[in-house]
Amino acid sequence: MNIKKLLILIYKDFLVLLNDRAGLGYMFVLPVFLVFIMVVIQDSSFKAVNDFNINIVIQNSDKDTLGNTIVRELKESGYFTIKLDTQNNRSEIENLVAKGEYKIGIIIPDSSTYKLKKEILKNVSKAFSSGKSQKTKQSDSTRIEIFFDPVTRTSYKRMILSMLESHNQKVKNQLLMEQINRRVPFIKSDIEVRDIISYKESYASVEDSKIIPNSVQHNVPAWTLFAMFFIVMSLAGNMIKEKDDGSFVRLVYAPFPLHYYLLAKLITYMIIGLIQFILMILMGMYILPLFDFPALDISNKFLSLFIIGLFASLAAVGFGILVGSFAKTYQQSTTLGSIVVVIFAAIGGVWVPVFAMPAFMRTISIISPLNWGVKAFHNTLVRDLSYTESMTEITLLALFFILCMIISALRFNIRDN
Repeated sequence: MNIKKLLILIYKDFLVLLNDRAGLGYMFVLPVFLVFIMVVIQDSSFKAVNDFNINIVIQNSDKDTLGNTIVRELKESGYFTIKLDTQNNRSEIENLVAKGEYKIGIIIPDSSTYKLKKEILKNVSKAFSSGKSQKTKQSDSTRIEIFFDPVTRTSYKRMILSMLESHNQKVKNQLLMEQINRRVPFIKSDIEVRDIISYKESYASVEDSKIIPNSVQHNVPAWTLFAMFFIVMSLAGNMIKEKDDGSFVRLVYAPFPLHYYLLAKLITYMIIGLIQFILMILMGMYILPLFDFPALDISNKFLSLFIIGLFASLAAVGFGILVGSFAKTYQQSTTLGSIVVVIFAAIGGVWVPVFAMPAFMRTISIISPLNWGVKAFHNTLVRDLSYTESMTEITLLALFFILCMIISALRFNIRDN
């Protein structure tokens, strides 16, 4: 290989980029801005899930053990802002929730505790009865009504229903013990079983790693990959422009093999992709913390991140060359390239995490090179693994790059020889 001739072609490609300094600046500034915006949006989403505070209006007509326990426990949970209502009727409370003034409305009917006590007393009396069991009149039931704002998440609804059921069971057990104590007076009423079961919550990790995922760790690598693959717009467009203005024809007749042309494009834009990658990593480390976001911790991980970024850049450039080799017009290259990259991002877990997708989409996601890159970056940043633990994803990126380059070379040989 003639290194001098290759360097001449690389120098030519850099001159083309430098002639459009505004476009070159956009390639660095806009991706950084995109990553920043998406981190801000995703961070808000994380907080909406983890630090939510839901407005609830409660009408406690019971004003006894059951109603008071529900109100107290919901307040103490820390998840809700409670508004006690004594003025509005059922339809008015429902209307307040429907309008979005409250996310949830709860109506606890009058005499709920009384009816519960009555039912417990009936069952305890039946259990302690020495005679034949007699049919007893069925106790009146009570119904706690819950209204949900139509936009309330299903997870919130399930949580509310689970908490109410838990509080209801707690009150039932308390009232049941009171009735049993009255029937069997020698049982100490202050018996308390200490809860010896406790829970420790943490994120799964390996080798005693204490990495806790946050919005920066999740989103900086994902949107960095998205931006790196959007280099297809510049690369493919540049190739079409050279064909249109006759530069490519002159290069074909130049005294060096045609694959030098592809190799020069590869090296030039791979460098651009790596610069994009490094800029966005630096933004995660130093700029995002200025806006109260967690800093991106890459201690002892730079080598792994760089290797993953290198192969991701190769895959992105390979795809750009592939699009440029098939497109016949500038419009074709930009439209085809941008749409395919958006599809790769959508199914690859950049916008919506793969685990939140339907089963069918999770299966499809494995074909996206952005999905391979996201997995590899997450293995390093979130799971604290070496790049050797991501060799499957790195190999897939390498194979994708090789396949793109082979198809591009064959396309050039067929069309231009």
